[in-house]
Amino acid sequence: MTYLRNIMSLHMARSFRPIVGYRYSSTKGDMREFYKGKNMFITGSTGFMGKVLLEKILASFPDVGHVYVLLRGKKDHSFSDRLQQLCNEPIFTKYKRVDDKNLSKIVGIEGHFGDHGLNISEKDRNTLTEHVNIIFHVAASVRLGELLDIPMKSIFIGTKSMLSLANDIRQLSSFVYVSTAYSNCNLLMPDEKVYDLKIDGDSILSLYEHNTKEDVDKIVRAKYFDGRPNAYCFTKALTEYYIQKYYRHLPVTIVRPSAVAAALYEPEPGYCDSPGALSFGIIYQGLGVCRYLPFKEAALLDIVPVDIAINSLLIVAREVGLQGTVPITKVYNLSSAWHWPLTHKQATDCNLKAFIRSPPATALRPFSHRTTEISQFEGKLINYFSEMLFAIIADTIGAIRGRDSRVVRLTRFTQSIREQQTVFYKKSWVFPRKNMDDAVARLSETDRELFPAIPIVKNNDEYFYRYWMSLREMVIGEKPDNIDEAHRQQKSIRKPSRLALRLAALPFVTATTFVMIVGLYYF
Repeated sequence: MTYLRNIMSLHMARSFRPIVGYRYSSTKGDMREFYKGKNMFITGSTGFMGKVLLEKILASFPDVGHVYVLLRGKKDHSFSDRLQQLCNEPIFTKYKRVDDKNLSKIVGIEGHFGDHGLNISEKDRNTLTEHVNIIFHVAASVRLGELLDIPMKSIFIGTKSMLSLANDIRQLSSFVYVSTAYSNCNLLMPDEKVYDLKIDGDSILSLYEHNTKEDVDKIVRAKYFDGRPNAYCFTKALTEYYIQKYYRHLPVTIVRPSAVAAALYEPEPGYCDSPGALSFGIIYQGLGVCRYLPFKEAALLDIVPVDIAINSLLIVAREVGLQGTVPITKVYNLSSAWHWPLTHKQATDCNLKAFIRSPPATALRPFSHRTTEISQFEGKLINYFSEMLFAIIADTIGAIRGRDSRVVRLTRFTQSIREQQTVFYKKSWVFPRKNMDDAVARLSETDRELFPAIPIVKNNDEYFYRYWMSLREMVIGEKPDNIDEAHRQQKSIRKPSRLALRLAALPFVTATTFVMIVGLYYF
């Protein structure tokens, strides 16, 4: 830890200044000028990053061409319904930074990632190959507990299909692939480069021809994961390796954000409508379901605000568009620790202050005030007694009252996700971001203000409070003006919660007492 902090101190001691002798001309250097008339294709537009990217493009570039978005119909919603839902998202209707004229530039492309590529029609494929200039490939399945076959389909085969499409596009200026800073988390300080692997994606796909998906998962984990904790991180690294190996002739670049969190500035400070990644722990702690997080107090928490990440994508796309193809695929780490050093302990303290200031009215029980590191044994005790037995008692009481209570199911889900994320709470990584900082330095002063890409947070408490309030409203569904009601609700559930907790602890106390009595009798 000391070694990592010393490196960060040396980096942060440098003054941030433009690179002498490396500036584009005024016509090429302006972001709005670069995107003028450009047609874009975005995957993952219904996800957290995708929506913010789409909104930022339409709000910042009034002269942009069409923005094509890949969508698929679902059971209850057709393709047309989903396209309409996207246009009616709160990020467009609440903040109103995009007028109807620019909103009409969104063009839906029906398709999805699967075993056989993008599954789009020939007509749509021809439209994309004829008109698209920039691709932002943001879509991915971010589920850490899955078998390898799921991310192989959504990440590797999906990206392979996108690259095949890009190969046929006539006027491709930039292809930005969004990976993750944790693709090489087997290293404590992964550099801004693509790392070689012992196997490529096509070889793994061939294993499925003669083995079950479970067997392939075991084989690849044992031989090729090389210390990576899950299939998501491995598949991201695998995809990066595939891009470097087979598509150097295209203007492709790889962007690796760390954990993407609430907005710092746009569309408003704290904006977040996603329950994933860091937001998961905040939500379920606030609701009282999750009683602890298995963090190391001194471990670094590297999060990048979503608007900073999106501005970085737009800057990188311009960089690639101006440079053209290069012999080596360029990688940009989007990290925050260099400019915004933050520990898990600091973040947890900030979250607790936010819960106390504005608790949720729909909490199952009062939120935990625990903000310190705990042992593995303590964690297991909390799992069984403070969480699971409490959930069983709550469901039993709900059943007696004739209510459909699902606290046990919710608790199991919370514990499962927490277990999958444990490694990221306990270890510290430092992600060098020289390429990204250099790209920002080449921007004009105006563009640096319009597209801030350096994560500098001056007030941690205020950032996490706004983060929590956005999750409280947009994910949990609480009204922003029900704070007084929420405080009353917290008081009303305190006594029943304590009673349930004592009942949950009763078997443990009884068993301990019995063992002590037997021990005293016989020994």
